[in-house]
Order: sequence, then structure tokens, then C-alpha cells
Amino acid sequence: MTVEQNIRYSWAPSIIWSLWLIGLAAVPVLGGFDSRRLLLTALLSLIGLWAAIQRSRLPMGTAGVGALLAIAALGLLSAARSASFQWASLEVAYTFMLAIAAIALAHELARSSTITPASVATAITISVALCCFTVVIAIYASLISGMSFRAPLLTANFANIRFFNQYQTWTLPFLAAALVTGSPFVAIRDSFWRAFVFTIAAFFWALFWHSGGRGTEYATVIATTFVAISFGAAGRRHAGQMLACATTGLVISLAIYSPESATNAHMADTDLNGRAYLWLIAWRHIVAAPWLGIGPMQYAAIDTGLASHPHDAILQWAVEWGVPAAVLFVAGIIYLIFAWLHLARKILKRQRGGPHPALIVATTASLLAGGIHALVSGVIDMPASQFLLVTVTALAGGIAFAHRREIAPPDKTRLERLKNVALLGPMLLASGYISVFTVQDDYRRVRDPAPINIVRLRNTYQPRYWSDGTLTGLVRPPAPPDKPRRDTSSRPATAAK
Repeated sequence: MTVEQNIRYSWAPSIIWSLWLIGLAAVPVLGGFDSRRLLLTALLSLIGLWAAIQRSRLPMGTAGVGALLAIAALGLLSAARSASFQWASLEVAYTFMLAIAAIALAHELARSSTITPASVATAITISVALCCFTVVIAIYASLISGMSFRAPLLTANFANIRFFNQYQTWTLPFLAAALVTGSPFVAIRDSFWRAFVFTIAAFFWALFWHSGGRGTEYATVIATTFVAISFGAAGRRHAGQMLACATTGLVISLAIYSPESATNAHMADTDLNGRAYLWLIAWRHIVAAPWLGIGPMQYAAIDTGLASHPHDAILQWAVEWGVPAAVLFVAGIIYLIFAWLHLARKILKRQRGGPHPALIVATTASLLAGGIHALVSGVIDMPASQFLLVTVTALAGGIAFAHRREIAPPDKTRLERLKNVALLGPMLLASGYISVFTVQDDYRRVRDPAPINIVRLRNTYQPRYWSDGTLTGLVRPPAPPDKPRRDTSSRPATAAK
């Protein structure tokens, strides 16, 4: 492909990737849940509008386009039957745009000569470094103010410490890769870069040990074990780097805190912490409305007294979007995972060319860990985690597109034009809807005082999309048959951990 064709048929110029990576770096620095959500919404809208205006080649097969549109159609049908069409449609549009952003960024990564897989991995490392910097500031502030060290204090920029753990699930594998790949900057020696990364990684692990992120623990152990077994020497080296960082982090945690608080007792806890209750609620609604569900985001309208999502991605799709949509979601994810694993092994067998083996292993470990964690937490809901979901997925997709050389100019066939119209139209509508909704909601619900009532206060700290993400008290949810009696006391809700 010529340079002229590369520019003409690119989904987005490199400035789009640059803006996205700047946003990713800002994720741990921005204060509050709303700031991340607003930034993510702006970037999703920008990517969608640019791609729609360009009317570029769609880097998807007909089956992929059909599956994506089918899921969106099922979501809209479910939204039409829900108690709040505007909120349900928001989740449909948002989910659609997350997928579009991952595809668009992957396609541009395969074409770009300035943004490479290594630079994306470096941006993730820098994001973690900025996160650690904000924690150091919090520790310093606590020292000069006489406050004691507490886990929430050390993750002050995250609305909930479990959102911080979700951020760790995605990023920890890339710190291990950065120790192997060497310095990405000409002015910095490899030895200095590795020392810097190891210091950041050890401190990041120390925060993990103290925070008690059990979901991150299980997901990381399973993913690391898998790559160590499946990817030969590169996988074992990754596991060794992860173990070294984790062990050093434990030593640092013991040095900072007392032995009793250095490792959170929650790490070894086998209790479901309310998840069984949330899963039972989801199951009852699935049985009551299996085909189209109760409506996207409408689980947040149920006064569970605990959380605005069922802490399981598959159950969330099934209860809200319906079983058919959940089957399409899961089938598509399984297909993409197996396709990536096949490609990753093929790339690792090559002696030369392509991304560094450590980067391939880290991308695989991050994808697997994020997917596993989504089965016990709200990984698919929170803005920091969604930022990384799109980033890591786009990274894998960009490597795959480049390897398969699927960067030819668009065909002028009728089928290709039909695909453009079929996908770009909904993309333009989705971009516009999430933008308009965000502006109105930011003005009406975030800036204006929220109505005060016991039910609303009990669910305030379970955000789903905005700071007061719960729909409880705003929307009357459908009641499943034989609905169990709920505690209506005024005690504050405790998030499932």
C-alpha cells in the first residue's frame, strides 16, 4: 500500500491514538468517577464521528458486522420494553461505541508508522507510574496531616478501592513486559528504565497486597499460570517477572504497614460477600424475562441494597439484554480469544519481526485476567476499566491486523457499500446520543442536588455510569415472580468485594 492510500483509507489519524493515550495516562490522575466517564465519553464520540465522516473501509467481516448489529438491535428491543428507555439506550449506545473504538484504534495501529504496539504498552506503564505518583502524594499528605495510612486513602482518586483493583488487573502484566523489552526512550538507558519500572511495579504490588483485591489476585494468578504453560520460555519469563515484582511488593508492604495490615485478610477469604444474593436476583429476572431481559442498565434500578450490577458480566448481559444477546456476546468473545491465542503462538514461533515476545505474552495475560475478573466484578461497567478494555483489545487487534496484512483499500462492491451504510449510520447515531445524553445529564443530575431519600442514599456509592449511577428511586423495575422480601432498613450499603 502506498503512503497516499494509507492516509486516505485510515480510520483515524495518529492524533486519535495520541489523544486516547493521553486520556489513558490521565485516568489515575483525574479525581472522581465522573471525570473519567466524561473523558471517555468525549473520546468515544470523537472516534465515532471521525470514522463516520471518513466513511472508511470497515476492518470487519460480514459476520462480525452482522453480529455487532444484531446485539445492538436486541439491546434496543430490550430498551424499548424497559422502564427507562433513555437510560437503557445509553448503555446500548455506549457498549456499541466501546466496540467501535476498539476496532477503529486496532485498525489505525496496524497502519500507523508513529504509534506502535510498544508505544501503547509504554503508555500503559506511564499511566501506572502516574497512579503511583498520586499515591505517594496521598501518603505525604497523610504524614504531614497526622492521618493514619488507610487503603482508601492510598487510592484517593478512585471512587471505590475495587475500581482501583480492576485497573491493576489490566495493567500488572505490562509492567512485567516493560522489565524485559528495555527502554523505549533513546535518552534513557535500559538499566535505568528497568530500575524505574521495577520500583513502580513493586510499589504497585504493595498497594495490591494492602488493598485486598481478591478478584485481581485470582484473575492474575490464573492468567499468569496459563501463559507460563502455553507460551514456553517467554511465558515462563513473564511469570518469573510477575513473581519477582509481587514478592518485592509484599516486602515493601510489610515495611510500610504492620504485619496485620500489610496483607488484607480479605485476600484469603472464600466468602462471596453478597455475590450469591446478587446472582440470585439476576437469575430470578432471567427466568422471568429470558428473551429480551429487563433492559440494559436496568439492574441498577433494583433496590438490592448492595450493588447496581450483579458482579458477573455474563449474568449482567443475560438479565439486562436477554439470553440471546448474552449468547452472542459470549460466543463472539470466545471466538476472538481463541483466534488471538492461535495468532499469538504463531507470532512467538517466529524468530524475527513483529512485536517483542514479552509484549505478546503481556497482552494475552491482560486480556485473560480482565475477562476472568469480569466474572466476579463490574469490570465492564467502570470507566477506568473500560479505558483499558478498549486499549488492550485494540492493541491485540492492531497486532492481528498487521500480522494478517488486512490493510488493503476498500472494495467498491455493493456488499462493501452496504456494510458501510449498515454500520456507520448506527455509529453516527450512537456517538450523537451519548454526547447529548452526557451534556444533559451532567447539567441536570450531576450539578443539581439529587433528591434525598433513604433508598437513594443507600445506593449512592454503587456508581454504574455517573457519580450517582444507581437508577433506584428513579425507575420502577419489573418485579420477578416470587420476589424475596428485602431489607428496607436505612443501613448504608457495602459493596461486594
